[in-house]
Amino acid sequence: MFSTFSAAFSHLSSVVVDEVRANGSGIALMARSVTREAACPDCGAVSGRVHGGYRRRLADLAAAGREVVIGLLVPRFLCPAAECGRRTFVEQVDGLTERFARRTPLLRRSLEKIALALAGRPARRAPVHPDECELTTQTRTQASGQARRCRTPDAGYR
Repeated sequence: MFSTFSAAFSHLSSVVVDEVRANGSGIALMARSVTREAACPDCGAVSGRVHGGYRRRLADLAAAGREVVIGLLVPRFLCPAAECGRRTFVEQVDGLTERFARRTPLLRRSLEKIALALAGRPARRAPVHPDECELTTQTRTQASGQARRCRTPDAGYR
């Protein structure tokens, strides 16, 4: 069971998973960061002073047709540099969190691929270059008021 879990959730290798709960339509993972110190994103000073922490809620890729949500407890550090404008900061867990993100990078990349695959089809019918359009009387362009017929890469003239 553990090897299956670690293979399916390999992007969680940098955190400790404390609890896994399966409810009706989803899976909730409770995890925590084990980082003892982190570098300030502004000045680069390393801090081990923990100011507090909070739980982030991240959507992850579905597993076995169920929605996966990760509740990640992350520490907030105090920046040790007096001249730094940032007083506190949170370390980003590699491969799991990004600043202000509510999705894991794995889910974000998957959604981007789906969006590009689905949204790219209408663009196939657009002219490759405006110079490839010929004047006709069938369709009108807004800019010149003259009709144009355009060659598309896959369908010839439209």
